[in-house]
Amino acid sequence: MSADIHLLDCTLRDGGYYNQWDFESHVVSAYLAAISDSGISLVELGFRNFASDNFRGPFFYTTDEFLKTLSLPPGIEYGVMVDAKEIIEFGDVEEAVKELFASSEQSKISFVRFACKAHEVARIVPAAQTLIRLGYSIFINLMQVANCTPLQISDVLASVHLIADVRGFYLADSLGNMSPTDISRFSTLVRESWNGEIGFHAHDNSGRALVNVETAINERMRFIDVTIAGMGRGAGNLPTEKLLIS
Repeated sequence: MSADIHLLDCTLRDGGYYNQWDFESHVVSAYLAAISDSGISLVELGFRNFASDNFRGPFFYTTDEFLKTLSLPPGIEYGVMVDAKEIIEFGDVEEAVKELFASSEQSKISFVRFACKAHEVARIVPAAQTLIRLGYSIFINLMQVANCTPLQISDVLASVHLIADVRGFYLADSLGNMSPTDISRFSTLVRESWNGEIGFHAHDNSGRALVNVETAINERMRFIDVTIAGMGRGAGNLPTEKLLIS
């Protein structure tokens, strides 16, 4: 694996769809130890959500108070994902962020990823700017990218450019129906409007997660999502172990 490829393991977040984000403590400890030994540099520990009446495990909220109970190995950057829909439905997106996040100096996480559909990106720009002011690095994950038109991609990136400093822009194959040809086509579309780093999040609905990721790497996408055993929503993601040995 090339040194300029950054693997981001999101097992506790995407794999949480299997068990309502309620992982046993010994499983989490073993997972974190294995990730530390693997050399993976980025770990998404879960979602960050508002409290709700429906049962969800702690990794659905991944609060700073909960994170204090975890022994997080050093040498790894930790982060969470926020669903843009939840932020938008709050009303004032800047206030929503302030409700969910303290300053990064008071937290064990250092990055936040926004999961957005194309029409949501423009609306979360102030939220992303607020998080940057709080000291976090930001990724924008464009969901269901296979359904996006070239015009939508251009409009999305125009909004992303309004954010002061985005660490990476992700293409998420949320439906798992993209082909290597699609990956190359969307890579070209993105690079027409974006000079920053690009990431890729694969799903394996069509059995193409590995070949799609290999294509993404060949297309110079430098952030790649993986999960242990491919745990993830629907048919799952690219298994961490499969990419590490490929």
